[in-house]
Amino acid sequence: MDVFLRPSGTFGYEEFRRDPEDLGAWTPLHYYCDTVFTDLESALCAARRTVPWLALRGDA
Repeated sequence: MDVFLRPSGTFGYEEFRRDPEDLGAWTPLHYYCDTVFTDLESALCAARRTVPWLALRGDA
């Protein structure tokens, strides 16, 4: 999971996985990165709703 700040001042996020068959490279899963959020909290809330394993973490 990566939450990032764009040069425009907007936020986005992406979910990744790393599997042995990909030689350990991080691979994006759902391409959420095109969605634009005006603030960090909005990006985090959306990530909690759309990334199942993130919602299970108590500190997410």
